[in-house]
Amino acid sequence: MRKIEPLHSPLALPPALLLFARHKYGQLLAVLVWVFVVSGILLRVFHYIDNRSLWIDEIYLITSILKTDFMGLTQPELAYQQKAPIGFLWLVKLSVILLGEDERALRLVPLLCGIASLFAFLPVARYFLKPLGVVLAMGILALAPPLVYHSVEVKQYGMELLATVLALYLYSRYHNKKDWVSLLGFGWMGAVLLWFSFSAIFILAGMAIGTSLYFLYRKRWRLLRRFLLPFSLWLVSFVINFLLFTHKHAEQEWLVNWFRVRGGFAPVDFFSEAGLLWLMKALYRLLDYPPGHHLECQRL
Repeated sequence: MRKIEPLHSPLALPPALLLFARHKYGQLLAVLVWVFVVSGILLRVFHYIDNRSLWIDEIYLITSILKTDFMGLTQPELAYQQKAPIGFLWLVKLSVILLGEDERALRLVPLLCGIASLFAFLPVARYFLKPLGVVLAMGILALAPPLVYHSVEVKQYGMELLATVLALYLYSRYHNKKDWVSLLGFGWMGAVLLWFSFSAIFILAGMAIGTSLYFLYRKRWRLLRRFLLPFSLWLVSFVINFLLFTHKHAEQEWLVNWFRVRGGFAPVDFFSEAGLLWLMKALYRLLDYPPGHHLECQRL
């Protein structure tokens, strides 16, 4: 039987030229990634130097930072019922001590967090996404107005973003590790994040639950037992932080009322017309302004 030769399109590129095109395409994407990183840094530094006026929430939080020492910042109530992770408060307080009571000194920690997020997110994006996806993800992170804004605001939101990115980075680096030293490092670094971020516990808990369920499904008992080490460190760190600081915030009725007035809670009868409308509005708000609140005066 005569061997049938594969058909070749007359428009198909020769293998050597195709390899060259792919190489150039990859180089272009790599350049675009760094264009976005540099653009994101310049945007944040520009607004930091521009030094816009403090807005009311910043002033409320700054009042405690300026008038209170390190131990005072650990007290149950900050001025004007403000709240922030103790790690963030202490870093901003240290910045003020070193650089003076100036807006730029107060905003230095959020600025550094915003810039660090760009570099920390790059290996995360490369781990989870294809090259084109990496470019798009870095472009969004670098240029999104809310993220730029919160990088130069004396609030903890920029640090919350950095903690989330670092949690994802820890997963990408350690989830395939099996030795005790790596797992111990995975555990204590995640535990430290919880003192700088309120939201990091949700990311870490999701990792712990998802990884544990995977090991249970695959019946990989040995790995499950080993990963209990980092998961336990996260749990202990969260419990200590919660008992010392975080649980006091949940007792403030005004916070619950704030979310209730702004539709932050789903209706009790979720599977109803009201529940469907709430879900649609919540999804729209999430896309419209990811941090979750509408303050048009904050837009750049």
